[in-house]
Amino acid sequence: NPMLRINDKMSIKNLNISENEVEDSIVIVDSNTSIDNLVANSNKSVGRGVININSGKTLTVDHQEYSDNEARFGGALYVAGTYINRDKGLSWSNNIATEKGGAIYIAEGGKINLSQANTFITNQAAEGAAIYAEKLSSTDLVIPKAEFNNNAATSGGVISFGGELELSDVKFTDTKQSAAFIDNINKNATIDKAIISSISFVRNATGGKGIALTNVRNGSKVENITGS
Repeated sequence: NPMLRINDKMSIKNLNISENEVEDSIVIVDSNTSIDNLVANSNKSVGRGVININSGKTLTVDHQEYSDNEARFGGALYVAGTYINRDKGLSWSNNIATEKGGAIYIAEGGKINLSQANTFITNQAAEGAAIYAEKLSSTDLVIPKAEFNNNAATSGGVISFGGELELSDVKFTDTKQSAAFIDNINKNATIDKAIISSISFVRNATGGKGIALTNVRNGSKVENITGS
């Protein structure tokens, strides 16, 4: 059982979730909820992310911090509903997923609205070192500006996604990656597309697959890719 299950519409101020260990999610969001000042540090969930947003529910957060969390799917967040981040300059650091989504796992039907200037630092997973998404439409995951620094996946990308994806003004730095940085998990899909622009790669290394993109096709638009 979670330590906190939110069943009714609620506004919460100053929620600190630190140094807990549970079987499956510490906080389950089962109603539309807003939180002002959320700290989630050094937690461990054997199953889904430390915070689990259920299908059809929305979590809106101002002022937040996610670091040193661990789960099987989504080290910090497991999103089957909708997550709205109102912070600018948010850092996701040192989160681990033993399988997929080092910082964030987006289940089919989940949606994420990231404000500008997110930084993903030293997150780890087998697939999706920073973000893993099962099946996206074009509005489910839009990353308008972000930096991915020193994230590591053993098989899939720093961002592993299925479906549609929109990235713009995104930078990958100081990363040693065994596979592609942006990887479409639906290798045999026929309807996937991506809009990817103004992506830069600085001081990165990869083995086996292409350093930038794999399996991104079918109506995709890719422009302004630079590397140094």
